[in-house]
Amino acid sequence: MSTATKEKITLRMERVIAAPPERLFELWTEPQELVKWWGPEGFTTPKHAMDVRPGGRWRTTMHSPDGKNHTVSGIYRAIEPPKRLVFTWGWDDDAGTRGHETEITVTFDRDMQPGFSWTGGPPDFPTGPEGKKPQWRDKRTCVLPVKLEAARYYRVGINSVSYHGFQSTEGVAAQPSALYFTTVGASDQLKRKASRPMIIGLVPKNGATDVDPNLKEIRVTFNMPMAEGFSWTGGGEQFPAIAQGKKPFWMDDHKTCVLPVELRPGWEYHLGLNSPSHKNFQSSGGVPLDPVSYSFKTKAPGT
Repeated sequence: MSTATKEKITLRMERVIAAPPERLFELWTEPQELVKWWGPEGFTTPKHAMDVRPGGRWRTTMHSPDGKNHTVSGIYRAIEPPKRLVFTWGWDDDAGTRGHETEITVTFDRDMQPGFSWTGGPPDFPTGPEGKKPQWRDKRTCVLPVKLEAARYYRVGINSVSYHGFQSTEGVAAQPSALYFTTVGASDQLKRKASRPMIIGLVPKNGATDVDPNLKEIRVTFNMPMAEGFSWTGGGEQFPAIAQGKKPFWMDDHKTCVLPVELRPGWEYHLGLNSPSHKNFQSSGGVPLDPVSYSFKTKAPGT
């Protein structure tokens, strides 16, 4: 006789495989590798989409020997090559609707105090199931119960400039960060809103060693419209001097930001775009650029 229980069930499977961890991680995260083994024996994977980054979505359709399709999808929660990969899982029905997520978890690299600061507000912060509150599963993992809706964009903040509830036992606050994601059925516009911006152009190029010292503008171009702010980070003699009376500005399309500069010949420059504590290079949807280190060297006099 079988019995039903409301206790949480955890299924754990372990395998010992004669291959380096780096290779196994590729098999899980590279689309061209995953389709070679994904699914039960005899199945193929004719459709697959993988945005392998925290907050990115994945979706695969497996084709069975009897001609039926089985679609499963989820969201990547943590990606730590080559040792840790965390993602959600849910089967899609015939209409393409996926079962809702029941919780969001965040795991820290050290023991934390009992407080927390899940930050954000409507309409993008998810509502919670009635009667359920955030709680610590252990000293490093905090759980936010949520009730998600289809075709939605969500943003969940972890600490902020004003709220520092997520703190280690030593009292050190976690750097503000956020999760951005969409649910099944979201429009392309909402999906773009949840996408992390990428740099598609730098003038001069990152790592260039023959830059004309008469160059008056440093330019960065992104793959999507950006918000008003910017964070050109760094300081000291290796940070380019800002041209007198001028300030950084955005071009009309808000994809290219310009930093007016006065460069020196034969000089090596180091600066950054965003940093762990300065994240004002953000998409129009509020998703920050991952910090980028940027360096170049100008030509010496007479060359």
